[in-house]
Amino acid sequence: MLAYIVKRCAVAAVMIFMVATAVFMILHVVPGDPVEVMLSADGGKPDPAVAAELRSRLGLDRPLAEQYASYLSRLARGDLGRSFLDNEPVLRNIAQRLPRTLELIAAATALSLLVGIPLGVLAARNRGRGIDRVLGTATSLALSVPTFVLGTLFILVFALLLRIAPAGGYVPFSQSPTTHLTLLLMPATAVAVGLSAIIVRMTRSTVLDVLQQDWVRTARAKGLREPRVLRRHVVRNALGPVLTVTGLQMGTMLGGTVLIEFIFNWPGMSGFLVRAVEHRDYPEVQGVVLVTATLFILLNLIVDVLYSILDPQVRTS
Repeated sequence: MLAYIVKRCAVAAVMIFMVATAVFMILHVVPGDPVEVMLSADGGKPDPAVAAELRSRLGLDRPLAEQYASYLSRLARGDLGRSFLDNEPVLRNIAQRLPRTLELIAAATALSLLVGIPLGVLAARNRGRGIDRVLGTATSLALSVPTFVLGTLFILVFALLLRIAPAGGYVPFSQSPTTHLTLLLMPATAVAVGLSAIIVRMTRSTVLDVLQQDWVRTARAKGLREPRVLRRHVVRNALGPVLTVTGLQMGTMLGGTVLIEFIFNWPGMSGFLVRAVEHRDYPEVQGVVLVTATLFILLNLIVDVLYSILDPQVRTS
């Protein structure tokens, strides 16, 4: 088990290095000069001497190889640099906003698992019956509606028509736990709808596959009750693929909650990233993309480890 974890950690470290390199190179070949963007905020043409001085102060006049070496050196020390716009440490700016995005993703994932796994088991146990067909139709509908459309509909129905929930905003949990959770509910539910549909389908498929295995028939032949067979012999063996898909979807949500955060005015990473891209703020863009990619890789690493615990055969593959 330890050797498997070490191997997966080494692969994750290599992937993070490749992402860091790719982000740096792409940003420096994309058209657009951050110095001109910053100095042309009022619409005028920047003074060449001022632009040259600012470019030198930001280190953008150095050769690309030297900038890359400096970038890697800072990363090795855990330093993501300082923002071109406000000269604040990028790591501090991300640390202020990332927990809000992670909270939204965690809440959406928890809702999806609480709803998706029981409904998937229910659909598998009633294969071909009415409830199975209803759930199949519902999941197809949930997957076909974009998340931002759901978010807009939630605001229209629950905030504007029924007036039972606020349209959006953010209040720290420490200030008012009830208000915080109320504001979190709608955006988390909007994100959770699509993931719930995926989990329902994956759970149904894996449970149906496990139900056909010999050990399940043996457990039933020994007289075990159906709920115990489902808990000990079916659901546990069916959770591996479900966890894998859930982990991948959580990583995808790190970059896919931008519109939801914008619609519900949730101050996560989305507004920070949009501002950084608009102003060609290299350190901020690099920091956001690198942190997001690192979290995605770490989520997959955790899922792989959990999967290997549930199915020891994975360690030998």
